[in-house]
Amino acid sequence: MTNPIVMKTTPGRLAKKRASLKRAAQRGILTTLGIELRRRRREHEITQQALGADAGVSANVVGGIERGVYNPSIVVLYAITTRLGIELSDLFSGAERLSP
Repeated sequence: MTNPIVMKTTPGRLAKKRASLKRAAQRGILTTLGIELRRRRREHEITQQALGADAGVSANVVGGIERGVYNPSIVVLYAITTRLGIELSDLFSGAERLSP
């Protein structure tokens, strides 16, 4: 009988842990991206609907990016930053804090 307090690390358990940490890091980057996008959009006084229409995506996609729940493609990010008149790298200004 194994001790319930001591958990052995198995390859499967280790892989799940790594995947969980990777997802957490992605959420952190997506959240940082979303916060910066929302700040820039509001700074330009553009609605989610107008930004989405100009970038070729729906307002729901813009909102999802801003909330950090949608992982946008580079093409979508490029269209959004072009419409806002900013560099793509500007959206990642806070992401360096999240790097390991």
